[in-house]
Amino acid sequence: MNPSVSSSTLTYHKSILDGVEIKRCRQTYQSYKPHVHNELSIGYIEEGSTQVDLERETIPFRTGDGIVIPPLTSHCCSPTDIRQWQFVMLYIEPRYYESSVRFDQVMKLCGDPLRQVTDFIRLLETEEDQDILESRLIELLVEFGEPLTGDTYPSDEGRQAERIMEIRDWLVHRYQENWTLEMLEDTFGLNRFTIIRQFKRRFHTTPRAFQLQLKVAASKKLLAEGVEPFEIMERVGFYDQAHFIREFKKMNGVTPKGYLQSR
Repeated sequence: MNPSVSSSTLTYHKSILDGVEIKRCRQTYQSYKPHVHNELSIGYIEEGSTQVDLERETIPFRTGDGIVIPPLTSHCCSPTDIRQWQFVMLYIEPRYYESSVRFDQVMKLCGDPLRQVTDFIRLLETEEDQDILESRLIELLVEFGEPLTGDTYPSDEGRQAERIMEIRDWLVHRYQENWTLEMLEDTFGLNRFTIIRQFKRRFHTTPRAFQLQLKVAASKKLLAEGVEPFEIMERVGFYDQAHFIREFKKMNGVTPKGYLQSR
């Protein structure tokens, strides 16, 4: 193989989340000898195909496939054609999650899990609200990681279920307010991983997504009552008009204006 590719690029940049780094690689042979990372690696192939050689197996990957590689897992990639080779990878320091979830094996991602990764990476490069990013990252880690034994003691199940219901009720009555995962931890006595995992298990959504659903439902009701859109945004807590329109359309199939015109 000829490593001299004139258009090859390799970039790293830190995100606004402490302990999270993004790597973008295009047409380069960087790190194709067996190696390990201290961080958890989560990413996907944008173009091309490769073999990922592990200690005991080789797994083929192609355009659109995602991967999760636990920390300190020896691996190497062998791209089929370096001229058609491009991928994106997140590196997440274990201190971020190691008290709540663990990662024991390499995973191949496709379908909805892959979409969660690609959506999060796009969000990570555009969103400036650190708490929103942290919530979404924890959703990923909960989705792909295994809970530590201490997080699911049977004696804790009743207490956790009660606290999760309290969190739901709290959100129903305070959906307009800004809050952080740290605030939920302090108020309800559960760690953020447990909150997101147990809330999603019970209600099939996350606290942040549930809050957004409440905001959109309230907005729809206020629109029907004749309240002006800018006043609605202020009342329910949307931070700008584009966000309001985008989320309203996602959940109702039409924009606020389209909803009013259809009535």
